[in-house]
Amino acid sequence: MNLEALDKGTAAHEATVTALSMTLERRGLLPQRPGLHAPAFDLGWTEDGVIYIAEVKSLTGTDQTQQIRLGLGQVLDYAQQIRQTRLASSPVHPVLVLEHEPSHPRWTETASSAGAELMWGPTFLKHE
Repeated sequence: MNLEALDKGTAAHEATVTALSMTLERRGLLPQRPGLHAPAFDLGWTEDGVIYIAEVKSLTGTDQTQQIRLGLGQVLDYAQQIRQTRLASSPVHPVLVLEHEPSHPRWTETASSAGAELMWGPTFLKHE
């Protein structure tokens, strides 16, 4: 196991979560971590009556395809768990957040076709 790559990936993940949180706050939104009995998503927020559940994936020192596939599966699962357990009374929308733009443009359409949204730093704009 390459511990240096793991450390870089962990640092990039935390930096991306922090940057997303700050971006949401600047937009007047309240970023939230999961509650005690909620799935372990990275960040959530509510906007216009919709609950957004985000999974953040770093792309530093890893296989982008593997990270994006993993993240997409995680966020779809988290959103479905919240829907099924009735933890949310509003619509739940999954968002995969990447550290930076992926190297291949197919991921935007892939996420959208699965019912998720894709965004990445540093702007965290919606890429549907």
